[in-house]
Amino acid sequence: VHFPVDDLTCYAEVAEEAGKFTGGIREIALSFNNELHKGFYLHNLRIATKLIIPPCWSYSIEPPKFTTVHLHMHIQIRTATANDMQAVHSLVKALAIFEKMPDHLKMTAEDYIRHGAEEGRFEVLLAEDIAPSLPVIAGMAFFYPAYSTWRGPYCWLEDLVVAEAYRNKGIGEQLMQALKAAARAKGYPFIKWQVLDWNEDAMRFYRRLGATMDKDWTTWRLDPID
Repeated sequence: VHFPVDDLTCYAEVAEEAGKFTGGIREIALSFNNELHKGFYLHNLRIATKLIIPPCWSYSIEPPKFTTVHLHMHIQIRTATANDMQAVHSLVKALAIFEKMPDHLKMTAEDYIRHGAEEGRFEVLLAEDIAPSLPVIAGMAFFYPAYSTWRGPYCWLEDLVVAEAYRNKGIGEQLMQALKAAARAKGYPFIKWQVLDWNEDAMRFYRRLGATMDKDWTTWRLDPID
C-alpha cells in the first residue's frame, strides 16, 4: 500500500483516519521530500497505524527519494498449549547449548506435553511474532509454582529464552512483564530464578527491571538421588 506523504503524515487528522484501515498491513511505502523530514514521517506513521507494540523498523532508500518501511515484527504474548511443546523444547535446547550444557537436557517434547499440558506441573508464556504468514515463536518464559515456608506460594521462573534472531528488541522485557501479571493474578508475592555467574548480559537485564541478587545463598543439589 502506498500513501502520499501529504495524505498520511502532514496532517494529524488524516493520519488518524488512515489508522482505521492499516491494522493488518505489514509494509507501508512513503514518499518524502528530503532527509530532514524522514524522521517526522516515520514518527507519524506510528501514529497512523496505531501500533500497540513498537515494531522493529527497517527501511531502504530507493531513488527518487523513496522509502519502504517494513513492519516486520508484531509480538503477541500468549499461553503455550500442547501443540507448542516442540517449539518450547527447541528453545530449551538452544538455551542448553548457550549455557554450555547440551548433554544435560534429558526431557523431550513429549515429556513437556505430559508434564505441562496434561499434568499441569508448569506453564509457559510464549512471545509469538504474528507478522509473518506463518507465526514464529520468538521467546518464552517457563515457570511453575514453588513454596516458601516464610512467605507461602511464589513463582519460580525456570527459563527465560529469546530466540537469537529476536534478541535486543524488547521481547525479554515483554515476557517478564507478562510473567509479573500472571504471578500477580495467582496471588504470588514474588518471582525467583537463577542466573549463571558468567552471564553478565542477563544480570544487567534483570537489574534494569529492578531485580536483586540473593548474595547470601548458594544452590545445592543431590544428583542422582541414591
